[in-house]
Amino acid sequence: MLRRSGQNGTIVVQSGFYRVRWRLDVEGQKERQNMNVKVAPVVLDKEGKPKPASPEVRRMAREIVERSGANSEQRFNRIVLGEATFRDQAKVYLNWAATRETGTHQGCEQY
Repeated sequence: MLRRSGQNGTIVVQSGFYRVRWRLDVEGQKERQNMNVKVAPVVLDKEGKPKPASPEVRRMAREIVERSGANSEQRFNRIVLGEATFRDQAKVYLNWAATRETGTHQGCEQY
């Protein structure tokens, strides 16, 4: 399985600030958590409307997302794929299948 491509985050204007929004994998949950952080105060044009985010604001937003670990391959492998690999799980199963007794097996719950 290929890992997700990296996130840059989405820059939005909220309460007088540029904010960056992104999603972060959370251990023990299937769904990702929505995150958002203030980046910089909004710059207004002559009419009082917010200007688009500058390249500097976009760069700072990307850095915030990177520091959170959202694009980390190690975090993705640990949280989404889990610690055990398919090969490890197969070895445990084959060992169990070769030594099993009727009914129960050491380390497994009885159903």
